[in-house]
Amino acid sequence: MMGSSLLPGVRRRWIVLVALLALVLSFAWLQGKATWIYYYRVADDHTLAIGVTGPPSWTRVTELTETASTVIVGVSSSAVPLPGYSDNSIELTVHLNDTLDGRTVIDASSGQAILLTKCSWPSYLAPGCT
Repeated sequence: MMGSSLLPGVRRRWIVLVALLALVLSFAWLQGKATWIYYYRVADDHTLAIGVTGPPSWTRVTELTETASTVIVGVSSSAVPLPGYSDNSIELTVHLNDTLDGRTVIDASSGQAILLTKCSWPSYLAPGCT
């Protein structure tokens, strides 16, 4: 009998722990903000490297829409309020279903075409890169 009375308390703790974890993850997801894309490089026929500035805690591609003439890419970042986290320049990889073949790559957050470059950060604007 004693073991069965302990079981509901243990279950309750697990339920509270799972609910708390879900709450924290939901809060982190809702804190995501659109991130400006500075440039993109063509890594191969189906892969782009896009340059963004965001906290290294959780920067991710959140949108990828391909049409016959455009590729629309959206990136979001969620900041974790921890010491040592700041804005850093990083490259994210985007895998396309079809080859790029001259399609325009557009930033979903601004609606503007993204700069095509041959170089990565910080020299993506250097002569010979664009």
